[in-house]
Amino acid sequence: MTREEFAEKIRWPFIIWAFGFVNVGAMLPQLIQIIQTQKTDGLSLPMFATYFVTQVAFAFDGYFKRNTVFMVCLGLSALVNAATMSLVVYLRHFGI
Repeated sequence: MTREEFAEKIRWPFIIWAFGFVNVGAMLPQLIQIIQTQKTDGLSLPMFATYFVTQVAFAFDGYFKRNTVFMVCLGLSALVNAATMSLVVYLRHFGI
């Protein structure tokens, strides 16, 4: 059995899309907690920035290589990450 046949047998495209959206949702609990508590203690902006740059790079790689899963899922992950970073910066510098 070739790897293409195996991928078809296990429905790989569905699996990778599912994990792509898991990746998008992975940071949502953090964003929701920040919104609810207005607390940013212990969060590392350099870590979020590193993830953001990586997510954007892979989203562009998906665009250039016509990999829709990477382009969509990592682009959406970058948006969630950007929202989180923006809220952290706002709360740390302008919050109550």
